Amino acid sequence: MPKELLEKRYGNRIKAKAEPCESKEVEDETDHSNMFNLLIANERAVNAAEMLREIVPTKDAFIIKPIPWCSYAAMAVKRGFDDGGDPIKSLMNRRVNVRLAVLPNC
Repeated sequence: MPKELLEKRYGNRIKAKAEPCESKEVEDETDHSNMFNLLIANERAVNAAEMLREIVPTKDAFIIKPIPWCSYAAMAVKRGFDDGGDPIKSLMNRRVNVRLAVLPNC
């Protein structure tokens, strides 16, 4: 992803802040790799929430919302273990947070 586009998308994420995010907010991150990984992780949460909504038998049974990470640092702290940079092991460190926002009839 070109540096300018990455910085724009990262900046838009900071400006939007429409929804609460996971962990504490930190100052702008300047490492482009961390910016990219944060954006990808938050997109993964959106996709996971969408997939969960698709497999729920009754479409209006739940409202499932993705919870984005506030920062790369917050995301890194929540990793299950140090994968040592191993790309295969790093797959086990990928996680998303979703919230059941509405539980009808409960």
